[in-house]
Amino acid sequence: MRVWADVYSAAGARQGAGPVALKAAGVTRVLDGVGTIRLSAPGTDARARALLVNENHVRIYTQATDDAAVREMGRGVIRKVRASGSPTDWSLDVEGPDDLDGLTRVSTKLLRKYSAETTGDIVDDLVALVSGWSATTTGGNTTDARFDAVSVLKAILGLCEQQGLHLRAGTSNKTIEVGAFGSDAGLRLVNPAQIMPGMEAQDGLAFIETITVEQDSEPVCTRLYPLGSGIGEAWLTLLNATRNTPYTRQVVNVNGIDQHFLEDFAAVAQYGVIEKMGKFNIAPLSNSAADVENAANALYDQAAAWLTRYCQRLDSYQVTAKKVRATIRPGDKVRLVYNGVVTRDGEVVHFLDVDDDFWVMECTERVGVEGAALDLTLASVDRHAQDAARVVIGSLETLSIDSVTVKPYFNNGAPLVYNRVIDATTPAIVPVRFT
Repeated sequence: MRVWADVYSAAGARQGAGPVALKAAGVTRVLDGVGTIRLSAPGTDARARALLVNENHVRIYTQATDDAAVREMGRGVIRKVRASGSPTDWSLDVEGPDDLDGLTRVSTKLLRKYSAETTGDIVDDLVALVSGWSATTTGGNTTDARFDAVSVLKAILGLCEQQGLHLRAGTSNKTIEVGAFGSDAGLRLVNPAQIMPGMEAQDGLAFIETITVEQDSEPVCTRLYPLGSGIGEAWLTLLNATRNTPYTRQVVNVNGIDQHFLEDFAAVAQYGVIEKMGKFNIAPLSNSAADVENAANALYDQAAAWLTRYCQRLDSYQVTAKKVRATIRPGDKVRLVYNGVVTRDGEVVHFLDVDDDFWVMECTERVGVEGAALDLTLASVDRHAQDAARVVIGSLETLSIDSVTVKPYFNNGAPLVYNRVIDATTPAIVPVRFT
């Protein structure tokens, strides 16, 4: 097993006369986030000390045998360099974010607005702010969007969340992909009772070493009342939305006002009615009827995407596998086949039996002189596991501090600053200032 890295400057110029030999390397790829790289090289290697320095970029390669194909594991930028050892042995360890970090270093600046544009056009325009980068986008609706003082990556992630899409690094340098994903990676993870002849040669077959399963229904929501930006009765709701797929818009009059919601009927049948109020950061670009409708439709898109993911129990698996010879990408699906059997007091106990496709949410590839291994985070639903405290949507269920006043809710009444009693026949003009 060989592993090495080619080194480049921040400007993209190749550094050194050749690659740096590594003792070990690891690459973590994350769906909808920046991954990490980790390298270890002999500290006695002068070339490694000269090239593996802060802000240099690396591309990591591996080769299982001399006659096997060379495969790129990943790319990233060095942010931390650590040397350690003893008088007889010295090691150089570096780590940093993967290539997507480049999109976090450029801001959208203030007041970047898009009106009735496709998701692909918005992504292309945002990515074009970062020199040399490009994007491939599939799916998404025409929408409005506004971004103020956020990184390009955060802006695209916000758009993906609104449209129910995902983001990941592309297969070539300085590229990203935006889409629904979910394609078959062509990998089966199995725990065979014994390895039969021919199984070792099957590249699409990997052997499970360890597995952990967690089934979590705490975040489940079956009925969502979505609200956009605004205060009190000025909140943006689904009133002006025109979308009805995948959920029919519904309304109920409570406390004297119409309250709009979406409901997953299959989830209600399984879990009952579980209500949540959802506050999403969506507002019209202006007060025009067209912009209000576009904003209401954007609110529908994001609420429907959220409900689709949170109306189901999340089954997540942590799997360590051997003999993975292909690059597994987050956002793809793999087949997990596991038949867990133990014998207790002469009785055969089946503790786990699963045979299904699962989303790859995160994967960590580790390569060293002793071999290679892959750690996978798999999920039945394309969302990351969260604890109960992180499932609160927006700020409706939290306390906000406004100046010196703690407000668990918004006050519908304005402070009384002036009054005058007049008779019923005297006209009055009440000026209202809009800023």
